[in-house]
Amino acid sequence: MAQYRVLPGEVTSWMDRLRRYFPEMGDDEIAQLAATEVSLSHGRTSSLAELLAGWAAHVDQLDAEAQRTTEHADSWTEHDYVAALHIRDRVEQGLLAAPDAVRHLAADCLARADGKFEVMTIPDNEHLLEVIVSRSERGEGWWWARIPVRGPVRDGLARLAGRSDR
Repeated sequence: MAQYRVLPGEVTSWMDRLRRYFPEMGDDEIAQLAATEVSLSHGRTSSLAELLAGWAAHVDQLDAEAQRTTEHADSWTEHDYVAALHIRDRVEQGLLAAPDAVRHLAADCLARADGKFEVMTIPDNEHLLEVIVSRSERGEGWWWARIPVRGPVRDGLARLAGRSDR
C-alpha cells in the first residue's frame, strides 16, 4: 500500500470535500483512505478518499438538481448521472481491495452518501437507464437499478425513452 501523509495546512479539493461530508474523520483516517489506490481506465488510479469525496459530492449535486423546478443551462443531464454511478462503482472496487480497517472506515462514510442517494431515487422499474447505457456497459451494483424521483435527470431519461415524466 502506498504511503500518504496529510501535511499540516495541505489543501486539496477532494480533501476539502471529504472533510465537509465526513467531518468526524481525522487526518490519520483520511491518510488511510488516501493510501488505498483504485485502478481506473487507461492505467490511471485514484485514491479511495478521492472517490468517496466524489461520490458524496455527486449525490449532493444530484439532490440539488432534483429540487429545481425547471431546467437551467447548467442542469445536470442523464449522462452526468451515469458518470456518478460509475464513480460509485469505483468506490465499491476500492472497498473490495482495501484492508479491513480501511474498508470499515470507508463503509461508515459511504453509508451516509448511499442513504441520501436511496432517498432521492426510486427503482428503475421502467428501465429508463437502458436508453443511454446498456446492461453490459454498466456495473452490477444496486445503484444501477435506481433513478431520480424527479428533476432534470429524470425528465431527460423519460424524454429519451419517449415517455412522459411519470
